[in-house]
Amino acid sequence: MIWFKAFVTDEIRNFFKNKHIPEVRYGQFSFAGSCENAPTTYWIDKTNDFLMLPQTRQIMAEEDLIRNDLEAVFIMQTSYRDEPKAGDGRHCRQFLLCELEQKNLSQPALVDLEEEMIRYLIQKALDYFAKYPDITTNQNVARLKYWAAIEKYPRISYTDIINKLHERGVSINWGDDFSSTEEQFICAMFYDIPVPVAVTDFPEKLKYFNMYERRDTIGQPNSTVECCDFLLPYAGETFGSSRREVDGMRIRYRFYNGSMYKQLKERLVSRPDVLTTEKADEIIHKAFEPYFKLFDTEVHDRAGFGMGVGRLAQFLLGSTTVIEI
Repeated sequence: MIWFKAFVTDEIRNFFKNKHIPEVRYGQFSFAGSCENAPTTYWIDKTNDFLMLPQTRQIMAEEDLIRNDLEAVFIMQTSYRDEPKAGDGRHCRQFLLCELEQKNLSQPALVDLEEEMIRYLIQKALDYFAKYPDITTNQNVARLKYWAAIEKYPRISYTDIINKLHERGVSINWGDDFSSTEEQFICAMFYDIPVPVAVTDFPEKLKYFNMYERRDTIGQPNSTVECCDFLLPYAGETFGSSRREVDGMRIRYRFYNGSMYKQLKERLVSRPDVLTTEKADEIIHKAFEPYFKLFDTEVHDRAGFGMGVGRLAQFLLGSTTVIEI
């Protein structure tokens, strides 16, 4: 298994190397380390300031692209999550996260890239298992070949998949996130066996504050963002991705009116060196405003994803338990 884990990480790097996308590393702590759920971050309390162990380096990579005029970067670093469900076979408190940020990448092109990466790794896994057959089963090899032969993986909007779930008697409301059981149900909807499925355009309230909000839905109860969760058999959501917001005022509005700001503020106010909402606001503003200002005078089109490497390995092995990498 150690060799297989090394193989997976090597092939991920080879995928980006073939596209001439450099790997970067970020050694600093983060002021925006959470993907969507700030309470699951590990905080590092510091007087009149706040830092976190990063769950994602997305904002760091975005700033890198803009400040250093780069076209794309990828990252392979540990994601840290104070995960209450750790040990359930699906969630870990720390794991290897692969992230990409790229300029001038539309949402459809981003999903194309994710599918290309999945297919590349399926083929490399088939080559690996042909060389080392004892590591897997004939049934798993047959599944991989089946997935490789599919011309294009299903792509469906969140709204359409909710309707399909209703048709099949699943009790779920528009605006609810998917459970792991529902993710596997979705993967099984389209072919004779479960297959990878890209679900796009989730409700704005479920997602990160800088995902690009569809302009035809802004201000409406059914507002959605240009994003994609790529669901894989066994692993569930493995890629989380989106086009990023380009308007500075819109990013600010989404942040200050979203759940992440409220969560950060509640956490800061509970500290003895902060206590007041005014002081908490001052600390948050100081941390985030340099990022927001990047988008006040220029448009920076960009998009990116985060991919759990352990879940990708779980998918390739046909395992019911996440492979910790």
